Amino acid sequence: MSDIKDNNDLTYYKQIYQELKLILDATYDEITITDGDGVFLRVSKSCDKTFGIKDTDMIGTSAYELEKQGIFSKSSTVEVLKKKEEVTLVQTTGSGKRLVVTGIPMFDNSGNLIRVLNICRDITDEDKLKKRLNKMETSLEWYRNEIRKNRLEEYNPIVSNSSQMNSVMEIVNQMKISQR
Repeated sequence: MSDIKDNNDLTYYKQIYQELKLILDATYDEITITDGDGVFLRVSKSCDKTFGIKDTDMIGTSAYELEKQGIFSKSSTVEVLKKKEEVTLVQTTGSGKRLVVTGIPMFDNSGNLIRVLNICRDITDEDKLKKRLNKMETSLEWYRNEIRKNRLEEYNPIVSNSSQMNSVMEIVNQMKISQR
């Protein structure tokens, strides 16, 4: 009778493992799990593109070692192990990706740190888009200023050599433009 229970327990744990693997492989974010020493136990399939290292090569390797090799600039796992609390940081990978990584500690009943779950969000494209947006906003502001200058010149029938008079005329022209 105990053999059946043990067999069912084994089936149950295999199913849990398969569910966990499915979740890791199906997510768009990169997820890694390390033990309490920082050794990778599980990684999502997408990690190979993000970190430039196969998931099978990450498993069994220490976060300290991968940080030393430049696979990532700063390890959230290492920070969690030092601080014993949740950590969020920006990480650059060896493959040139920028990630926001949150490392979450897991403790046993005695308060020992036994796992670190890392959830990574790739922000590389968002950074590029932000830079493009800033550049476009700068260009737009330059064009607005040029249009404003042209309108001021167009609506300024008074010619003056005095800087005070030019300032007064600029204010008058701005008032004309804002009334439209």
